[in-house]
Amino acid sequence: MKASALLLLLPMPVLAQATLLVGPGQPYADIQSAIDAASPGDRVLVTAGTYAPFQLQKGITLRAEPVGAVVVVAGPPQSVHCAIPQGAAATIEGLTVQTRMLVQGTGTSASGPLALNGVRTTASIVVDGANLALGRCEVRGLGPCLDLIGSCTVSVTQTTLVGALGGFVTANEAIRSAGQAQILVSNSTLTGGMVGLHFWQAASPAVRLTGNDRAWFVDCALSAFQQAQFACLAVVNQSTVPLVHERCTFTDHVGQPQAHSGSLQNGLVLALAMQAPLVRGDTAQLEFRSRPGRLIVAHGAFGLATPVQYPFAAQPDWGFVGNSLQLVLLVADGQGFGRVPVTLPNAPWVQDLPLWFSGWSESGLPVQLAPVCGGLVR
Repeated sequence: MKASALLLLLPMPVLAQATLLVGPGQPYADIQSAIDAASPGDRVLVTAGTYAPFQLQKGITLRAEPVGAVVVVAGPPQSVHCAIPQGAAATIEGLTVQTRMLVQGTGTSASGPLALNGVRTTASIVVDGANLALGRCEVRGLGPCLDLIGSCTVSVTQTTLVGALGGFVTANEAIRSAGQAQILVSNSTLTGGMVGLHFWQAASPAVRLTGNDRAWFVDCALSAFQQAQFACLAVVNQSTVPLVHERCTFTDHVGQPQAHSGSLQNGLVLALAMQAPLVRGDTAQLEFRSRPGRLIVAHGAFGLATPVQYPFAAQPDWGFVGNSLQLVLLVADGQGFGRVPVTLPNAPWVQDLPLWFSGWSESGLPVQLAPVCGGLVR
């Protein structure tokens, strides 16, 4: 099957019902009023400017307009609160958020997922019992970049997570989890921060896992805060489950490699990166990374489904088994790469569709699933 046939064969998504414009001279002066007026499937386009934080509890698309517009979310109230209901999915793209983001579950295991694409934040993202996908984001947290509490699933691709420096906060990890999370990270950089002032100071690892956390890292660089007087490791795994990694580097506070504590194990983890943006009429380049000669099956889907742990999957699944189409079967080359060009039609109905990709690989069960990668079609 040719990947160029993707949009002709995938099940048709529910198209946006309406477009709501936010900004000076637009029908809506602030983001919250547009969200309140929106219906599921709508898109809220925000022009350049500074806006108050908002609450998002609907399955809609919220993005900066046009591409590259500087949309800043700052000021009171002190957090952006997202809780996506069961059966829905939401996307936030292109915003700069200067206050904490709270992504919270709605009380059921089937709470809808939230996707952040091209989002820059200067405060923590707290995930409490929810499902979150990050792609091409930059998080420089005030405290942990990703603070995971409750049962949650997080997928991260092509993202930079840097813990904050200084301040009276308890920890500055790139990822800190309370023991009930499933975490997939691909093609990303994670760096711990430093806490304390004056005579009391301490460094933080890039990742701290506890309880029964399950984590997979592939093609990532993880490092502790890089300063000699702070003794710290890149990864502290206090979970009962080994952290699985492939083609990653772990660097301690003075740059020494393989710096970690707790159980870590090498194992095949499939990576996926998107080498070109999703633009109507253009060809997006998907790049899988596996072991040389391994079979890879690429999948595509409109939107994200709720993550489900299948018994034959070695990693959490974002619904791609039952909510997607197999695009192409390929074999990784001698360096372990498998490249898939996906040509998008130049048609108005494609504009702002959420299009996501994943894939699986392995010669036997359980299969290895890649973190999700994608975004909105421009």
